[in-house]
Amino acid sequence: MTRVFCSSTECMTLRSMNSKIIPSFLAGCFLPVGIAIAQEAPSSPKRLKEFSEGVWINWSAKSVELDAKVVFREGMLELVACSPRTREHESIVAVIGRPRDIYQAMGLLGMEPGTPVRYDEKNNRLIPPAGEKIQIDVRYQEKGKPKTVPITKWLIDNDTNRPPRSITWVFAGSRTNQQGRFTADLEGTVISVVDFDTALISPASLHTADNELLWLSANTKAIPKIGTKCRLIVSRLVGKGKQKQIGNETSRVKTQEKKPAGPQDGGNRAENNGG
Repeated sequence: MTRVFCSSTECMTLRSMNSKIIPSFLAGCFLPVGIAIAQEAPSSPKRLKEFSEGVWINWSAKSVELDAKVVFREGMLELVACSPRTREHESIVAVIGRPRDIYQAMGLLGMEPGTPVRYDEKNNRLIPPAGEKIQIDVRYQEKGKPKTVPITKWLIDNDTNRPPRSITWVFAGSRTNQQGRFTADLEGTVISVVDFDTALISPASLHTADNELLWLSANTKAIPKIGTKCRLIVSRLVGKGKQKQIGNETSRVKTQEKKPAGPQDGGNRAENNGG
């Protein structure tokens, strides 16, 4: 697969070269500097194609599949998925693929990124994550047979002690820091369930990262043993036409009006994550 690299000075060239292949938001300056873009779509779109290590594109199903393994089965959660050697103590699975590669793969399928949770200093309030609504499933082996379930089956709502009926997930898209680095790569925040301003994927509503107020826990009975290989499936929602970006859901009662957690709270994990 031929690849090119996008920088702010190359945006217009890339836009004209790839207008029929790459969505404009990927070819434009919104794309974090230094991220590679696939220049050619696969010749057999019905086949599952490897985009990068641990990241697969299913062109017919309009989904991105992520190789992962179970790393956490019991306790309260801040993430569903993290990068290796980052947040395994608070995330059910660790995914092999780098967040920036996941970002690109989702973009090539036309999924539109929005923004992670943000703090509005003027009005002293948090703005919920925004982005295209997506679906997240997990596939794994149970008694020698493949099984696919919504990722919510692996979660427990701490208010009800049951799996949440549904979670509206959005492609928040993470952000770049002042040094131009993709913060989800640094922090390993692939799929967050709390207010991380570095998250690649988040719920569309606000949820505090304060330990005593975490809203989700791991559903131990539903999650296979530690080390089990699985695959996360991130899909465009189908059957409802083009999905609009959202990000205006009301926060839960437990949410506190405070700045979202970020690199300053979790520390810079670039050394551990190869960032």
